[in-house]
Amino acid sequence: MYPQTKIMEPMDIRLPEIPDEADPTFSYRPIIVWAMNDVLDTSELERQLNAFKASGYGGVMVMPWGGLPYDFMCDEWLEFVRFILVTAQAVGLDIWLWDDWLFSSGPAGGKATENPAHRAKELQVTLNFIVEAGEPIHAVIPPRTLSARCFSVDKFGFPDGGYAEALPVSAGDTIQRVAEARTRIMTVGWAYRSGMQHTTRSHAEFLDPELDEVQCDIKTCEDAEVWSVDMMNPDAIAQYVELIHERYWQAVPEFFGNTLKGFFYDEPMVPTDRPWTQDFAARFRELKGYDLCDHLIAVMAERHPPVDPATADYRDVWTSLVAETFYRTIQTWCHAHGVMAAGHQIGDNSLHEILSTGGHFFKNMRFADVPGVDSAGGWGGRIEPGLFLDFPRLPGSSASVHGHPRAMSESFAVYGHGTDLNHMRYVCEHQLMRGVNTFFCKLSNYNREKSYYFHPPELSDHNPIIQRFGTCFGDRIETVARLISEGTPAGPLLAVYVPSANYYACDDTIGDRLTALAEALTYSQVEFVYLIDPDILNLSRPSCDGLAGSSVAGPLISRTGSSYSHMVIPAGAVIPSDVRAALDAFEPGVVCDLATATVADVVAAYRGHGGRLVESTSINVPVSMRSRTAEEGVQHCMLLNESCAAQRVILRVASRVTVCDVDLDPGLVHPALERGEDGTLTIELAPSESRVLRATAVDKPVAPSNDNRGVAEVVTLAQWSVTTPDGEEHPLQNKLADWCTLGFGGFTGVMRYRCEFVWESGATRAVLALGDVCYAATVLLDGRRIGDCVFAPFKVTLADLSKGMHVLEVDVLNTPANAIYGDDETLAERRAEKVFKGTYAFLYEPQDISKLRSGLFGPVTLSTA
Repeated sequence: MYPQTKIMEPMDIRLPEIPDEADPTFSYRPIIVWAMNDVLDTSELERQLNAFKASGYGGVMVMPWGGLPYDFMCDEWLEFVRFILVTAQAVGLDIWLWDDWLFSSGPAGGKATENPAHRAKELQVTLNFIVEAGEPIHAVIPPRTLSARCFSVDKFGFPDGGYAEALPVSAGDTIQRVAEARTRIMTVGWAYRSGMQHTTRSHAEFLDPELDEVQCDIKTCEDAEVWSVDMMNPDAIAQYVELIHERYWQAVPEFFGNTLKGFFYDEPMVPTDRPWTQDFAARFRELKGYDLCDHLIAVMAERHPPVDPATADYRDVWTSLVAETFYRTIQTWCHAHGVMAAGHQIGDNSLHEILSTGGHFFKNMRFADVPGVDSAGGWGGRIEPGLFLDFPRLPGSSASVHGHPRAMSESFAVYGHGTDLNHMRYVCEHQLMRGVNTFFCKLSNYNREKSYYFHPPELSDHNPIIQRFGTCFGDRIETVARLISEGTPAGPLLAVYVPSANYYACDDTIGDRLTALAEALTYSQVEFVYLIDPDILNLSRPSCDGLAGSSVAGPLISRTGSSYSHMVIPAGAVIPSDVRAALDAFEPGVVCDLATATVADVVAAYRGHGGRLVESTSINVPVSMRSRTAEEGVQHCMLLNESCAAQRVILRVASRVTVCDVDLDPGLVHPALERGEDGTLTIELAPSESRVLRATAVDKPVAPSNDNRGVAEVVTLAQWSVTTPDGEEHPLQNKLADWCTLGFGGFTGVMRYRCEFVWESGATRAVLALGDVCYAATVLLDGRRIGDCVFAPFKVTLADLSKGMHVLEVDVLNTPANAIYGDDETLAERRAEKVFKGTYAFLYEPQDISKLRSGLFGPVTLSTA
């Protein structure tokens, strides 16, 4: 019935390179998403751009947002965009442009879908009824019918293998006959279909005092005048590009490829899992070799494995058409105009969503210069210590496989007013460990007060924690991203096969198996990427010259130069014949099939490959690891504790290698790392803490530590006082209290803690550990500013300590959540003002309320170690 066809993927597609005059590089510093939500003023635009630069950002993404009063892509809007580009160029900020009049990308604010032919379409069952033997059949074929069948069925209504007949499909045809057996009559056709589309109009309805909470509920509120675009229709996507991208090109061409880095698409959406387009049947026949309309009845059946083979082929084809029609069109246009295509699809927060209503993730991101995901505060994308999530490895893998230096994340959307910089640091570093190194931070409102409660956090200098410590965050992310992104992997990676065929066949369990595998590998400190079918078919083996006598086979090499020591096949993977043949051609031991091997076998095989100067020996410890070779003989190794408890990792270090900590935070000096008699290093990590180690090859073996450093002197500082906003100083009597207990639960700002202590040690340097801090602090010693403590483990080095009395002062800042929720009166007042009406509060409010604890909690210690 079905020809022998292999799974279709975009494989050997050659796209135009970014022109030489364009600059494809940009800063590793975070990029702020700038929500334009009011009448714009050039002086205020200039002020905010300078403030973004001063707050530590390296770039800005300009986004039309609810409340923007200008018509779609009008001249006035484009003049403001020009002003932003001119000012950003002078300030030294990169600019990115949001590629629609809100989201999902594609309808061009509704202009591209005014033509019904450009609207999304879906398959639907238009007739479906059963008649008993001897009863008359009377049916009129509905409009837009693609397939019509009558067939005999059993008592459950399922085909019984007996009578079956194709019926005419012309609209209006009448079917009249007497049923010879129990018979089902079904017709399948198509209809226009849209998902929720948000525009600057619908995202402003919460501002209308005439609308009540039900009328502007963000869970149901959208722009009823805008249809989803047909992402498989080349004409529709060409018009979308003409209305958005070409319009910007005509307005500001001189900025393309320099100040203007690229376009950002957001959540392009196929609003159904049974999409259709007008020439789908012809394109399907061309790719698969048979007529899909003969099998549409089976395609429309319930999606429970095993599915009809035509269903798998249908899902294969529509996901490929989406990738090549929408994403490829955008990237091709961007390359022709010297800019990059970046962004993320809808449905990208788990390994269950490799195939979703966004399409096939890896097919889509094949056509992204900066592939991405969305780490939002709802819908499964919120990253927290203690929660294993591996979806950031999806764009990291795509970038690695296709030779792109950057992968991105839209991060922090709806994380809430209680978002703090240590959590933001963890979210970014969690994704950095998986290959994401570009962060679009959502968001900053142009008019901060107008939309303050709509979609927090507000990540501009309007937020005290950004105003005071934003540069700390920008510096940290830039430093870490550069250290573990540049250079090359310190050794061959592991490759994990993602079997597209399982997703095409509606195998809901494959996501669970891949997630369990990913967690086991990640927490054995294994570095790996995900590969799909065409990636495997493009692997090659290097020449084995020089490997004679070696027990270790040479790595697998991708066409972009990435190397993999082993290929891991998850249990239950459905593997197409051509991919199976490619796997069988690899040397024995290279392919680890978990149908017979264990994860422990995989980890042992991975660790048997050389190249890494530092390698973990730990198993099942919730710490991730990433290593890069910075230059010959120098590697950087990053460790991240992904749990809420302290963790310990044992590292094996080559004998002719020295290892030291990289100082990620100014003001903190790490002691030298000493290895044990067995040549290992024990690395201790506080909850959510990260450390970057620098390993350097030397000429002579490094001797183990004699452990003659002596016992560290540790002093606990317990006698504290705090000055509250009313100017009163309160002794804390050996207990560091929450501000709520001091009567200031609704206060957002700085409180100063003070402690006098006598330093009796002969050491002139000590590490101050503040312990638990909510949420950032500045340390002063004897009136002299020492540094900021913004990130776990909240430590800073005190230098030039002399014996005698000293005064330690710690200024602690909390988050805006306290001013909103901190006491019953405040919250009642906010609700009375209806500031939460029509906002995303249903997502962020529970998180905010959990972050109201404020202050310095310790224990605070001084240590000479």
